[in-house]
Amino acid sequence: MRAAPDDHSAAGPTEAAGRTMRRRGAIIRGGLALAVIAAMVVAGFAFVPLFGDPEGIAAMVERAGGWGPVVFILIQALQVIAAPVPGQVTGLASGFLFGPALGILYCAIGGTIGCAVVFLLSRRLGRPFVEAFVSRTALQRFDYLADSGGAIVLLLIFLVPIFPDDIISYIAGLTRIPIHRLVLVAAFGRLPGYALMAIAGSHAAAADMSVVIAIAVVSVVLGGVLFWQRRRVEAFVRRLAQRGHKRAPAPIDGDRPLSPPDPAG
Repeated sequence: MRAAPDDHSAAGPTEAAGRTMRRRGAIIRGGLALAVIAAMVVAGFAFVPLFGDPEGIAAMVERAGGWGPVVFILIQALQVIAAPVPGQVTGLASGFLFGPALGILYCAIGGTIGCAVVFLLSRRLGRPFVEAFVSRTALQRFDYLADSGGAIVLLLIFLVPIFPDDIISYIAGLTRIPIHRLVLVAAFGRLPGYALMAIAGSHAAAADMSVVIAIAVVSVVLGGVLFWQRRRVEAFVRRLAQRGHKRAPAPIDGDRPLSPPDPAG
């Protein structure tokens, strides 16, 4: 009489094959992450000088001729993806080159493309990818956003100029908020900033410095007040995020915050 097959021995090869597939998947994702990071670093080094040089941006766009808008849109997208730095220079250049309406449009298209790419890469490649581009200090400061399920919190962050929205775009990809919703939030949240910079750039091109000075004064005063009250603003945003966390699922890939747990909790 033959003994019944052992369920554990029968399941063994299947489990081993599953572990092998998971290891291969992890290796593939790791290799892809390294390739993407390397490409972004190379692109960043190539284009970073432009982000502080509006004349360099204008020269490159003008050399492109009819492809100038496409070149500018790519530069604007790279400003978000490869070099997460403030985009005021590209915003001013857009208005200077194309006027207020087209400047706002091209800024919005490029910035939205850049944000979408960052969201997708962060979502697919996870926290190791984000840590390659965001400093540990910034992650510890804004890591609570990875647990937030509220798009309204991110919209507020994109609207308020004291927050580093390019850096936060990387963290936003770790949330469970759908990508299409993140893209809409980034597009609408960044639009006022694009508009102000493009309008200022267009008036600078026309040598109408009164409007440029007015926009600069309003921006400085508003930024100064928000910076003065930054602790209260950040505390308010954190409370909103915590409320969203109670209703939101866990962050992507089960990632945990870098911040140590509160012993009192």
